[in-house]
Amino acid sequence: RRDWSSDVCSSDLGLASLGHLPKLNTIMLQNTEISDEGLKHLHRTLSLRFLYLSETDVTKNGVTQFHRANPKAKIIGI
Repeated sequence: RRDWSSDVCSSDLGLASLGHLPKLNTIMLQNTEISDEGLKHLHRTLSLRFLYLSETDVTKNGVTQFHRANPKAKIIGI
């Protein structure tokens, strides 16, 4: 288990560095400025099972697109 700096997970650009991690299964992004653009970096993270998005700039459309790319992930808080 690894704890990533809030700097990495608080911006769209920061998510690009997490999208390639093969064992990533949970990301808590609540209370960040993450948007639909940042969420696109996680579309290919098929190991992801839980994604917390409350109080972000992600829209319902962004969630729909993410869910199409990664249907096994449970999205919480939007």
